[in-house]
Amino acid sequence: MYYAFLFCSLIFFIGRAIANTEIANFEVGEERNFDIWFVREWPTLSVNQTSLEWNLTANLLDTPKVSLNQEPCTRLYHWNPTETPETCIKELWLALDMDGEKWSSYTKYTLRLSWSASYPVDAFVKIFDSSDIAPLPRPGPPRRLRRRHGPSQYLIRRKFARIQLVNIGVLNPTSELAQKSQQDPNMLPGPVPIIIRLEPLLFGVLPQSVVPTLYTILAAVVIGVLIARVVIRRLQDDVEDYLKAKTGGDSKKTQ
Repeated sequence: MYYAFLFCSLIFFIGRAIANTEIANFEVGEERNFDIWFVREWPTLSVNQTSLEWNLTANLLDTPKVSLNQEPCTRLYHWNPTETPETCIKELWLALDMDGEKWSSYTKYTLRLSWSASYPVDAFVKIFDSSDIAPLPRPGPPRRLRRRHGPSQYLIRRKFARIQLVNIGVLNPTSELAQKSQQDPNMLPGPVPIIIRLEPLLFGVLPQSVVPTLYTILAAVVIGVLIARVVIRRLQDDVEDYLKAKTGGDSKKTQ
């Protein structure tokens, strides 16, 4: 039983050993639906699209720490998936839509970011409310906080996520990435492929995608227990037969 559990646990964690992961857990509730027009072009994760693959350029090795994981850039309204404003560092913004009917019973979620361990980068993930984004300066009429009309859309379950990557070290000279980056070993040769996944937390702590793995481990443990019982019972029978045979042989010798 012990070895079966250990084997399944190793299989579960081996896949994560070749990748780095950054996780942000958050709680969501209904909030005012600000009409923030410039977020309509942002990539969106929802119950209909829970994961996204993206190539994100990492910030330079000497990027000041004070510029990382801070409040939103004041020129965020100029950001789009293909263009970063001059005063903002390189980052990815996502809209997180939890209004789907299948997710309506969940209040806690997790946003998980994964990338290959061969890329020497640190990741910063921060979750924002609509009220954090709506007051930012932007072109348009003086009244910047608008509400969409209609009672069914007055309150929504929505958050925004910002992902930042920063280079943290010199590439290994023998690595494939270093060979591609011929000009400067401190710079990555290109964007970092990342995978972003949004999912609800069962019981407030357990990611939904982990459930099949737990079922697999549980099934392996049950099978291990059944096999162990059969083996132990067989060994006990063999020991009893051996003792009986030995006792019978000893009694014949004494006669």
